[in-house]
Amino acid sequence: MAGHPPRSIIETSSVITMREILRQSDHLGALSRQQAQTPAEAHALTILPVEVPNSRRPIGLTTRSLWEPTALQREFLAILHEVARKVA
Repeated sequence: MAGHPPRSIIETSSVITMREILRQSDHLGALSRQQAQTPAEAHALTILPVEVPNSRRPIGLTTRSLWEPTALQREFLAILHEVARKVA
């Protein structure tokens, strides 16, 4: 039905909700390849061969002001910073 608008549109920011809607219906959706990989490997979803050029986006880290991380959180943040430096 090319040229016809979809009969229904569902918007969600929940990856879990999106995957379940896609798994249980004939809807199309947009997920990152990484988010769709596990359900695709389980044959619950099919990844269509669509390339989206320049689709990388920055991912940030937000914390509360005056927040003091626990020792484990501090270690995790150090790992994140180290990995970010390597891929930058």
